[in-house]
Amino acid sequence: MRPQPDAALASLAEVLQRHLGEERDERGPTAKERVAAFLDAPPRELAVVQAEVAATHEPSLAHALEALVDAHDAATLHGASPYEEAPARRRLDLGDEDRFVPADCVATWPSGTLHPDVPLAAVKTAVASPATEPSALLRVIGPPGARQAAEEGLGRLRAHAEGPSNLLRGRVLRARDERGLTLAPVPRPTATRADLVLPDAVWQAVDRGVGNVFARRGALEAAGVPASRGLLLQGPPGTGKTTLSRVLAAEAAGEATVVLADAPSAVRRLGELQRELDVLAPMLLIIEDLELLTGGRSGRGERGGALPTLLAGLDALHRSAQGGVVTVVTADEPDRVDPSLPRAGRIDEVLTLAPPDLEDRTRILQRLLEPLDLAEPALVSQLAHHTTGSTGAELVGLCRGAILAADGPPTREDLLAAVRSDEGPANLGTYL
Repeated sequence: MRPQPDAALASLAEVLQRHLGEERDERGPTAKERVAAFLDAPPRELAVVQAEVAATHEPSLAHALEALVDAHDAATLHGASPYEEAPARRRLDLGDEDRFVPADCVATWPSGTLHPDVPLAAVKTAVASPATEPSALLRVIGPPGARQAAEEGLGRLRAHAEGPSNLLRGRVLRARDERGLTLAPVPRPTATRADLVLPDAVWQAVDRGVGNVFARRGALEAAGVPASRGLLLQGPPGTGKTTLSRVLAAEAAGEATVVLADAPSAVRRLGELQRELDVLAPMLLIIEDLELLTGGRSGRGERGGALPTLLAGLDALHRSAQGGVVTVVTADEPDRVDPSLPRAGRIDEVLTLAPPDLEDRTRILQRLLEPLDLAEPALVSQLAHHTTGSTGAELVGLCRGAILAADGPPTREDLLAAVRSDEGPANLGTYL
């Protein structure tokens, strides 16, 4: 027999009441109640200071809070929700590793820990606005009348987040223009100098213009010379500019923070990147395909307007570079790069990567043909002489074409046929 409506409603009410009663029993103190109980004072009388932390550095702040709690046995870290005793955690992808950092949380430090004389609490909560990237609000709270102590505690927390607990410094970051500057960690490039065949003069120039700036930063600053520099890598596609940039990034990461930026993001967000220097310097900034935006002073629309912004941004970036910044820009078409870009203090040196000469083509082909068991000197020499003007990428494409055209493992004849096809009128394109 079906229950009557009144009985069914009464049963449902009983279940809901029991369930809600269980929820009420599981609820712990709110963040405000926890802080007030810890400081033994009414919430309205507590001394509160606060600061908003950009989304870029919010994970480092969470890491700093936890590190400073772990450093003191009497300190505690709780969730900000009344239904979470421990803070929820979120995964942070740092490119080469994952970290789990606290989300919204409440931390407490008795006197003699975060502050020598005053107990302090901190509440970190996420905030978001439709017009901006999510960020965090950090409130540091002290007993009544202890505002100065709260400010000192806030300063220590921020200094720890920008120093020992910073999760971005020394890493490779991808800069993007997404409702503001975003810096996302990416894996450290695996490119090495062994991946490139370049003249010794090129390696000497990049060592002088990049590696030595970081290695001798202290000596430069002691002499009153800015530890900042700009380098333009120019040359046709396929000459190794991108690979060279990745080699520089791999070598600098750890000692410096590496920021990889596309031209639009770099132009629009250089001012914001400049403000990051206080935390992330020394920095290697790599801007690729710069001529896509600059084009020259006579350009119209975005290109024409981007050049003055870029020039002013680079000048300000290098002037304010406490700790050192090296900017490396690449351009496929040097004729389209405005002549005002290379200048002392802005772009100090222009390095041209030309297609390899006979000696370097021989070295490249030797390296490419060794895995194919075809690196016999006579064949390498013949191919090198027949590929005058080819870039390194085109030599790779030549070998790839021979492998794809062969019925089995490529032979000497397959490589020679690929060269003849590339030289003849039947060539339908260039392998890149």
